[in-house]
Amino acid sequence: MLWASDYVTGAGPPAALYAKVTPRMWAPYGGRTPTLLQFTNAATIPGVAGKVDCSAFRGTVAQLRHELLPN
Repeated sequence: MLWASDYVTGAGPPAALYAKVTPRMWAPYGGRTPTLLQFTNAATIPGVAGKVDCSAFRGTVAQLRHELLPN
């Protein structure tokens, strides 16, 4: 599993920030395609004090579970 980080600019809700993610940010490197992309450290989440990191996964919950907890 490859976890890449490439941050967008700005702060705000995760969906608004993820809208700024470009295909290049998901581009393969080192011969592997990222499984997860950490795209900000400035997301705002209702009920959470301060800004937070957010990552994206392109797949289902079951696929993510398999990537993080195989077998």
